[in-house]
Amino acid sequence: MTKFDYEKAILDQYVFNKLLLEQEGICIDDLTEEQLHHYLKEFSIHLADEVFEFLRHLNWKMHKTNRTPIDREKVLEEIVDIFKFAFNMLLFLKVPETDFQKMWSYKTKKVWQRWINECKKKNELESVLHADGEHGEVEVNVQPPSSGSSTDKG
Repeated sequence: MTKFDYEKAILDQYVFNKLLLEQEGICIDDLTEEQLHHYLKEFSIHLADEVFEFLRHLNWKMHKTNRTPIDREKVLEEIVDIFKFAFNMLLFLKVPETDFQKMWSYKTKKVWQRWINECKKKNELESVLHADGEHGEVEVNVQPPSSGSSTDKG
């Protein structure tokens, strides 16, 4: 399996958006704050629409009786569309890969910690993690990404 190339994905989106915005007389490298808000809103709306397109490929309506198998190719295409709009947002916000990785790690640990705490409240942690008891207590240290990030407002 080949490793996903964040920088190439951002570059692919950059080239496409640069050409698209140039048709409107807008320079992608010199967006005003108002234009940035506008395009982030647009990408969010398009991303939401792609999520609904994804849902249309699933048997999600409870009242429907004719169930169809998932068309993996069509579903994968919709997932890629979702990611493309998400990457557009990362591009327009100028989020470097290191900042994305830090936030991914932080959010992953935060979700784990929330889940672990919920399991502890329900006394389910041991049975959920490992019934053999070999791994002992699981602890996730949740620390926000460093404040020196280039995406911080300072």
